[in-house]
Amino acid sequence: MAKTAVVLFNLGGPDGPDAVAPFLFNLFNDRAIITLPQPLRWFLARLISGCRATVAREIYAKIGGGSPLLANTEAQARALDAALGPDYRCFIAMRYWHPFSRETVREVAAWQPTASSSCRSIRNIRRRRRRHRCATGIAHRARSGSRRRPLPCAATRASRASSRPRRR
Repeated sequence: MAKTAVVLFNLGGPDGPDAVAPFLFNLFNDRAIITLPQPLRWFLARLISGCRATVAREIYAKIGGGSPLLANTEAQARALDAALGPDYRCFIAMRYWHPFSRETVREVAAWQPTASSSCRSIRNIRRRRRRHRCATGIAHRARSGSRRRPLPCAATRASRASSRPRRR
């Protein structure tokens, strides 16, 4: 059986006090969060992340100094690895902090012999998620030599349904 990569996508979170400000900058510099054009978005993201970093550090200090999101996602990945078997491997990609999607693409490429199709698949997932602002619900199948596309999320199905002419 071919190896299958399973990528768990999540928001991400700072892994320590020094990561809070850069995490917040990445968050607020996202076009989906602040819709201003660059460089205005960059300046505003710098301003907001600088102002909020101190308060956010205090909040993260109360829960161990960083976000538990990566550790929780890693536990989910290990559980999925065990449940799926040796032909599957789970990878983690975070949107606003490490491991970023580009790091995960390299990790998948090193593990899977048909890495080019997997890399394209991960980029395709990212593009579709942005286009449809879909937080969850995208499943993807990446197999050697296949040209399968991501399974549409609910937002994709709804937009397709609304664009079809109605039958009378």
